[in-house]
Amino acid sequence: MNFDVFVKRYLGTAIDYDGVAGVQCVDLAKLYLYKVFGIKAGAWGNAKDYWLSFSSHPTMTANFKKIKNTPDFIPEKGDIVIWSGDISSKNDYGHIAIATGEGDTNIFYSYDTNWNKKEMQKVKHTYFALYGVLRPKNKNDLFSAPSVSLGDYTLTNVRGIYNGAGAKTGRKKVSALTKNAKKSATSKNAEYDAAKDEQRDIEARIEEIEKILKNAEVVVEDEVDSDKINIGCKVDVLDLEYDEEIEFQIVGSTEANSLEGKISNESPVGKALIGAHKDDIVDVETPAGIMQYKVLSIQRNI
Repeated sequence: MNFDVFVKRYLGTAIDYDGVAGVQCVDLAKLYLYKVFGIKAGAWGNAKDYWLSFSSHPTMTANFKKIKNTPDFIPEKGDIVIWSGDISSKNDYGHIAIATGEGDTNIFYSYDTNWNKKEMQKVKHTYFALYGVLRPKNKNDLFSAPSVSLGDYTLTNVRGIYNGAGAKTGRKKVSALTKNAKKSATSKNAEYDAAKDEQRDIEARIEEIEKILKNAEVVVEDEVDSDKINIGCKVDVLDLEYDEEIEFQIVGSTEANSLEGKISNESPVGKALIGAHKDDIVDVETPAGIMQYKVLSIQRNI
């Protein structure tokens, strides 16, 4: 997937890449690294750590170069832009985004998540608190699809299908073949890119399902204490700072979806709520600071 395809696909989307702490700016960076460069970012810390700890990640130093902010500096299209903790008065985590390539020495534009709103959006920035950028070393890989000679092609997707949801049965190979796929396979062949993206997504999904099945635990509803919050519960809470009622559903990390109000039991809010009772007040440590929620009601998701 190249830069333009990535932007078209995810613009306007709230991205929770790891399903742990809800939508964060680093989730956009992680998804960008994976989809465009094939780099799987680990738990590398907060946004500013992508700059401060850059040299400790060989995959990053091999594919990017670190460029500091200077008076005549302008981010280029595809650069990963990183700010220090001074960008926010609420925390010291910094911020990270993806440059559009538009701007001058006074302002520039980038694609951001968790900046005034969760969804990926185009944002105008000044250079205040900006460390600099991580610039891809190979711009051709960033903006061009692979160069392919003209001819006949057969695209094969090998999919893993399990019988019995984890039973000891062998994985079957199912080949989806395109017949007579005589295309003008130029560097702009969108179908070629889409097929490659689909195959990579399928393989990633297979790995994800295998991990889920390996670590799955069955929750028996009748054995769950209905007076306290557990996985699967729907919870109404009161945000004491903003005097606002919010409904959450506590789910496993693989089911988390911030747009549907489903939060992971491993997220800061999820961890704080697990085990709480009605009328309890819980403290939640978030990137925006300590927040307090009062539990108003608990409902089992039957």
